[in-house]
Amino acid sequence: PFFTKKRTASPAKGTPPQKIAKKISADTERVFSSHRDNSFREFRRVCAEIAEASAYTEKTAIVRRMLQKGSDG
Repeated sequence: PFFTKKRTASPAKGTPPQKIAKKISADTERVFSSHRDNSFREFRRVCAEIAEASAYTEKTAIVRRMLQKGSDG
């Protein structure tokens, strides 16, 4: 009802998208896995800091700071 025209597959040109996506994800994974923000230890540190905060506004500020600045903030 909403679509009157059928979609057709476009012809493949050059490198298949699956190979490109795998290469990009492997490169990205290698970079992100070694970053300090992606460590379990950093996650536990943030959890402990949130647990020590008493007010929900403090807890929100901790999470906001971590999301905006990472472990450097």
